[in-house]
Amino acid sequence: MATGNFYNKNASCIYAVETEDEFAYEDLVLNLQSEFSALHTDRKVAYYREEDDYEKDGLRSYCGKIIGIVDGPTKYYKKVETEVFIRAEIIVRNGYYSGVNLDYNIKVYANCEVYNLEIYDLDDEIYIGETKLEKLYANYIQSYVEKETKKLTKTIEKVFADNSISLKTKARFSNGETIYEKCEV
Repeated sequence: MATGNFYNKNASCIYAVETEDEFAYEDLVLNLQSEFSALHTDRKVAYYREEDDYEKDGLRSYCGKIIGIVDGPTKYYKKVETEVFIRAEIIVRNGYYSGVNLDYNIKVYANCEVYNLEIYDLDDEIYIGETKLEKLYANYIQSYVEKETKKLTKTIEKVFADNSISLKTKARFSNGETIYEKCEV
């Protein structure tokens, strides 16, 4: 019985990196952290390193290590007293047989509530209250979240594409064996 080498949760492609040894892995992590730090310096995103934190809801066969956090801009809606920002956990996830792939988890923070969003399932409504004004602003917040999530993921995936080979699943057979092909980013 075979299985696919990579588990990809949110990224639009499988950003694969062949790591020959521990030094290649550490070099990859340092390169990614450096590039995200440079984005922080350019004020495109806020970035900080996470200290050896492992993905909480990852699959047992595909362990993921969070190597940093990227925050989008914070927006405050004064009339409904709601602060919203989007956070992406940058994950390096090991392949089943070899290599690693790059991925991220997106979370939206609104009034200290955390909403875990699947990138292609932005239909989760953000709840801020029952009044007519709060429901109206919930729609504004939702459109802001969709717009900023797309911008943030585009920025993250650009860094991933610069440091990896972009793949997509071409075929998966009933025994789990998988064929990959290049993905156009």
